[in-house]
Amino acid sequence: MSLQAYRESVVYDCAEVTYDPSLGAVHIEWTDSARGEDYRAVLATGLEFITEKQATNWFADIRELGNVHPADQEWTNEVWFPHVFSTSLTRMAVVQSQQRFRQTPRKKRTLEFGDELTHRYFDSRQDARAWLDA
Repeated sequence: MSLQAYRESVVYDCAEVTYDPSLGAVHIEWTDSARGEDYRAVLATGLEFITEKQATNWFADIRELGNVHPADQEWTNEVWFPHVFSTSLTRMAVVQSQQRFRQTPRKKRTLEFGDELTHRYFDSRQDARAWLDA
């Protein structure tokens, strides 16, 4: 077994990526805004953790992330998500600010990607954890 298999967290200036074995989840706690290489490095590390741990859940708290730059959103949709779809991940819980959550139309709070992946937004960490733990 490689030493990487024992890695439980990676800390960046803008986020911490950890693995929560109790939820089988990669957990990303954004602590500041990020753009470009910083943003992409955090998501790439999360993807590595999914693969290393065979994680089935993703738990991201994006309340401190702020707005994602359009170029980074495009990269996420066109590069990162296609890789995610080929992993063990089945649920993604994303905690956003209460204001942003209220602005998100109900029909867009839960997104289904075929039978493989469900992506859902929450306005509290407790609700997100409960959903992942169900």
